[in-house]
Order: sequence, then C-alpha cells, then structure tokens
Amino acid sequence: MDGDRLASYRVAVAELPLSAQLASSATGAVVVIDARSSGGWLSAVEAALADGARGVVVDEAVVPDVGRRVRLPAGGAPVLTARRFLPRDLVEAARALVAPPGAEAVLVTVEAGGPSLSGVLRDALGWVRVLAGGGELGLGSAHPENDGGPTVSLLLESHDGIPVLFSWAPAAGVPWLRVSALGAVEVEVAIDSGAGVARLTSRSAEGERVVREAFEGRARRELRWALEAPRASDWPDELSCLLEDLELSGEIERGCSSA
Repeated sequence: MDGDRLASYRVAVAELPLSAQLASSATGAVVVIDARSSGGWLSAVEAALADGARGVVVDEAVVPDVGRRVRLPAGGAPVLTARRFLPRDLVEAARALVAPPGAEAVLVTVEAGGPSLSGVLRDALGWVRVLAGGGELGLGSAHPENDGGPTVSLLLESHDGIPVLFSWAPAAGVPWLRVSALGAVEVEVAIDSGAGVARLTSRSAEGERVVREAFEGRARRELRWALEAPRASDWPDELSCLLEDLELSGEIERGCSSA
C-alpha cells in the first residue's frame, strides 16, 4: 500500500489483527492498488500477481488505464475491485433476488447524478449489470435533454435484451444514484453519499424487504473479502466488469460531448 488515499486500509489491517498484518512484499499478501490515476494501475495488478500476491484489491479506478489490456493468468489469484457506489453486501443481496427463475427483470431504470470522476456513472452501469443478470451492455442512443441541459438520457440493452432507461445529470455536486429492476420481483437500489443512504428495497407478492449497507468501513470490508476470496471456487471476474463499465462510461461521456 502506498499513498495517503490508502490510509484507511492500514487502519483496517489494525482492526483485523487475527487475519491481517502489514507486509513488506507482495508474495503471499493481499496487495491494494490506488487506481485513481489515469495510468499504471493495470501494470501494477499484473506485477502484484507475477510476484505471487494472494489477491489484489483495485481501489476506485475511475478512468481506464489508457492503452493497456490486462493479461491475467488463468486460475490465478482473485482481483477484487473496490467501487464506492457498488457496496458488496448490497450487490450480493441483489444477485440473490434476481437469480431465481421467474425473478428476472423485464426493465431496468437508472437515475444518477454527479461527475463521472466521482465513480457514480461507472457504478450505475455496474448496478445495471447486476440487476440485468450480468453480461455485456450495449449503448443505444445518448442525447442531452433540453438542448444541452444538465441531464443526459440514454437507452441501453443487456445481453439478454432487457431494456435499460438511463438518466444521468453530470453536473458537479454530491453524487447519488437510484436503480430499479422491474419484474415479478421489484428491486430498487438507492445510494446517496450526501444523505448517508445506501439501501436495497425489494417488493414482491411476499411483501417488502429492506437491506442496508453493513455498518463496517469500506476498506475493512474489502480486505475481509480479499482474504476470503482465495477459498471461493466461483469468484466472479470483477476486473473485466470494471474495465467494461469504464469503457462504456467513456463512450457515454464522448457521446454526450458530441451530441
């Protein structure tokens, strides 16, 4: 770990004395990479894995590593992606709700506000991927409302053909998002960092259920999951999803600027 932006991970290590301690090398350790810069973080991931890291946490990548394509060894150590508006506990709860047959979404709607560099656009796309059952997302039309107004309307489609209505207000301000999956089970995710809100609400014939983000520091949660990940045989490919969401968010921004 290096840089003040990773100080919370050092605190998390101290809070997990039975399972974690600071290490001087990557070999056998969980390596945390500050990915907020525009270059070098994918190379850092590859280097950590080549050095024998037990796992890697990519912290808050908000722009692609330009010109780089990751080459991860098959069956290698897990690479986790820490994403501010995509908390793990809510993601797992959402996946469990939309996975059963008959619970699939027929429409996903998204409202989000805040600059792209906050990560909110990236993670709104991540939520679409979760609620639509995974796979690639396709971008249809993108146009600003009210002749260059503050909100951009988008039409996307999931790999299974689920339509996605997407509204993004990129103006500066406290970032927030609200994503809903409509179907036999309705799932709504609301995250507003300014209001301290991070919850998932599901509604079905069985009633309403609310899941809130666990009362645990984000860095501590990421470390815990990273330590447990090598024991999970079906760990998802988070890095590929992150790279796809970053690429698509870039396409959206470029489309808005040229509209």
